[in-house]
Amino acid sequence: MQTQPPTTWIAGSAEPIPVELNGVRWPDGSTECRFRLLHPAGSLVAFDGQVGQVLTDPATECTTCSEACAG
Repeated sequence: MQTQPPTTWIAGSAEPIPVELNGVRWPDGSTECRFRLLHPAGSLVAFDGQVGQVLTDPATECTTCSEACAG
């Protein structure tokens, strides 16, 4: 039995970032890429506990970028 990939992800979550997650779209409409979310500083946009939509498209790009997005 296959499990469905998650459709949401929580900022600051102790859960690992799912393999299929290439980015997250936050409620304010901004998008952060996987590399930004893996950065030790975490999200630049969302506060801990905020829920965002998981994006699985490999072409997902940040709308709020930093040096972490160059990955």
